[in-house]
Amino acid sequence: MRFTGNYDYYFFSEQPVSDAEERSEIYTQQRNQAMGFMRNAFTPSDDPAENIKKFVPLGIFFFAVFAMIICSVNKMITPIVYIFGGLFVAFGIMGLLSKGTDNSMYDGVPQTGKMPGWLGGSIAMIIGLSVIIPELFVSKIGSAKVLMTICGCGFGFAGLLFIGISIGGFIRNAVCYKEEVNARCIGYLKSMANSESEGRNHLYVVGVPVFEYYYNGQTYQAFQLGDMRSGKLSPDLGSTVTIKVNADDPEDILFHKNIGAKVFAIILSLISIAVAVFIFYMMPTASDADFHVSTLGGVVEETADPRMAFDDDTIAQYLSTSDFTINYLTVEDKYREGDVMVIEVSNGEKIGVKDEDADRYDEGTSFYYVTPNDGGRAISFRADEYVYTGSHRVIGAPSDS
Repeated sequence: MRFTGNYDYYFFSEQPVSDAEERSEIYTQQRNQAMGFMRNAFTPSDDPAENIKKFVPLGIFFFAVFAMIICSVNKMITPIVYIFGGLFVAFGIMGLLSKGTDNSMYDGVPQTGKMPGWLGGSIAMIIGLSVIIPELFVSKIGSAKVLMTICGCGFGFAGLLFIGISIGGFIRNAVCYKEEVNARCIGYLKSMANSESEGRNHLYVVGVPVFEYYYNGQTYQAFQLGDMRSGKLSPDLGSTVTIKVNADDPEDILFHKNIGAKVFAIILSLISIAVAVFIFYMMPTASDADFHVSTLGGVVEETADPRMAFDDDTIAQYLSTSDFTINYLTVEDKYREGDVMVIEVSNGEKIGVKDEDADRYDEGTSFYYVTPNDGGRAISFRADEYVYTGSHRVIGAPSDS
């Protein structure tokens, strides 16, 4: 990235290690810059179009936050989910419609990469839809499974995204940076970073070296984007090292390959994907029986039927027919006849069950037994896990007695 010497976002230094006085100067400059940015963000412009671009997203954001607070006070969980997801969708649409980068206001920040607006918008859209779409099926799969779906999608998408970015970094390093030049370190760009440990916020200095080099008959001054690091900065001031230059953009340089960071990112991404797979694997065991949500208005117990819903379309997918009969049966006895496990049910019939399903049909268990009227295999749904919401009459159901 080109070094111009007049950015307000960082502190230029010739010290590889910051002393107390310099740390204080860096903190003061960065704090003033942040305060100036906030003033500018809320100060109207003389250009109406600029005001629309500035205040419409802020208005949408604050309105959404206010609406979620009101819904939380009134224990309205579903609207909160839709508003939260809708907020990402709205900003995703703005990103898709925008030109340039989604962080152009931070073009002077050394540690901030430039992300195309369409990519940032796509990510926001995917996050929003990953929240909204599962919620549409809450009546069929239950709140607990909806939450697990959202978490699974989040972990899975994050893992895939960062694996893609890391692999893309390896490829870009190999493809773009082929020209080697000798460069002299002329100083360091520094800013403050923070980390939280044991409830305390710790500030520390991070920086990146600035190089001056000669390439294709022209002198450049630049630094590597995204290479901010703490501790003593290298190389030493005035020393000459070999860097790589992007021939298509001579101000785009590579000094540290950061291979370890990319490998670590891939490992974390794989762990994230593994967590997503585990969540989806465990999803069938989730139940709304003990599901509750804490809101500003108090704890919301799950008042809806915790059972998953199934209807005529669900049955048709299994049986490939819409002509079927549903019986509500209760297991009265279970025993083995030869090699087959048999259950006797409340209508007097005997039904064979697989050995791996035998534990699910102990005495007293009620279930929906669906049989196609033209013959063929039947399917069953345990009544403590599923509730029928279709149009067929359920023979023997408690409401019919």
